[in-house]
Amino acid sequence: MIKTWVPILAACVLMLLSCSSLASDLTASTKKTISVALENGRLSELPKSATKIMAYEWGGLFTGEQFIRFEASADDIEKFVSSSPSIKDVKPEYFTAERQLIPYPDEVSDDFLVNKDRRHEYYFRDRQAPDWFEPTIKMKGREYSIPSKGDHNWGYVIIDDEKHIVFIKVIFS
Repeated sequence: MIKTWVPILAACVLMLLSCSSLASDLTASTKKTISVALENGRLSELPKSATKIMAYEWGGLFTGEQFIRFEASADDIEKFVSSSPSIKDVKPEYFTAERQLIPYPDEVSDDFLVNKDRRHEYYFRDRQAPDWFEPTIKMKGREYSIPSKGDHNWGYVIIDDEKHIVFIKVIFS
């Protein structure tokens, strides 16, 4: 009986470690990932009210990506955008129920490409991204492109204004 619960308990612990409720609960490694991503993306610090914070990074010899997801109040999200040097003057791309941001299906057929609903913006799921990084917007949201600094450190900030979730992806090379 105990052997049955050990894998379930281990999975729960790992899930809790990768998804902290508050910034104060984050591991040193996760805090470092967030700090480096925000620096590389020339973004403001996460709002003090940020919850359900998740971060992940991968890197190779000359390239890598950093992913952050958090939830915050609408006001704090606005303050985050307006105080982030790289995006504060960027005009966002808006999404609505009529123009959604949705992933391509796992298998993209020629038929899908010909017949897809062209009102929507589609994105390919990043194979390097963690499962929790799903910046789908079906009701109300926006995307800010992080311009590169020279040929380095670019990405995007996607905000789900309905659920008050922020997704950040920074690519460094």
